[in-house]
Amino acid sequence: MHWTQVEKHLQSLLHIEDIPPQTARWLIWHVCQTKCPSDVTEEQMQKLEALAQEVCTGKPLDYVLGNAEFYGITLEVNPNVLIPRADTERLVEWVLKNTKEGNTVLDIGTGSGAIAIVLAKHNRKVTATDISKEALQVAQRNAKQHGVNITFLQTDVCEGITQTFDVVVSNPPYICEDYPLDASVKNYEPHLALFAGKDGLDVYKKQAQQVPNVLKPHGKLFLEVGYDQAEKVASLLKPYFTKLQIQKDYAGVNRCVMGEKI
Repeated sequence: MHWTQVEKHLQSLLHIEDIPPQTARWLIWHVCQTKCPSDVTEEQMQKLEALAQEVCTGKPLDYVLGNAEFYGITLEVNPNVLIPRADTERLVEWVLKNTKEGNTVLDIGTGSGAIAIVLAKHNRKVTATDISKEALQVAQRNAKQHGVNITFLQTDVCEGITQTFDVVVSNPPYICEDYPLDASVKNYEPHLALFAGKDGLDVYKKQAQQVPNVLKPHGKLFLEVGYDQAEKVASLLKPYFTKLQIQKDYAGVNRCVMGEKI
């Protein structure tokens, strides 16, 4: 069957759940490993229909495909790690702009390894932590796939770390427990990487106290924050950090906070 016929068939299946029609083409590219296959085999067709059914359950497309794009690279993702977002690319840009090659970096809550891998590819010396063993396994596979050397540690924030770093970066859990998330996020993405107490600030409170212990003098901290949390997080950091700055994301929302160790 020609791919255009297959695309129409898949779109009819996906239309039941109001899923964007271009999803069908993504599935075809993934299964057939080419954008415009002249012929789709029966075996491929069965796999495509099975994947379409997964998408119809509300499972995010990136999890169905098993990979996601971030800052120009492809990363393995599964329900043990958050799907990397474009907002976090802004955080990475800010870190790269305000650091230099050879700087030592600690990435707290690495998840898929997205931030750590991009920074390592730009010649930063990266150590990455996560509380989740399963997340670290995904990050390690991604690092190997991209040929970068990263030290991975399983720990909560930076407990037990004795080394000091030029830079600490983190995109931690920051969602309030009762925030009405989209079902595809709430039902499939790891809650450990999403929620941070009643006000969403639990991890930031830990970081404000622990991060100064692992930063060199005048070391810098970069944090991604929720859409309404920048000023609150800056206030938490104020006793421990100076030169606090807030950076907007691509949509003009205050998304990142930076401070320098006092």
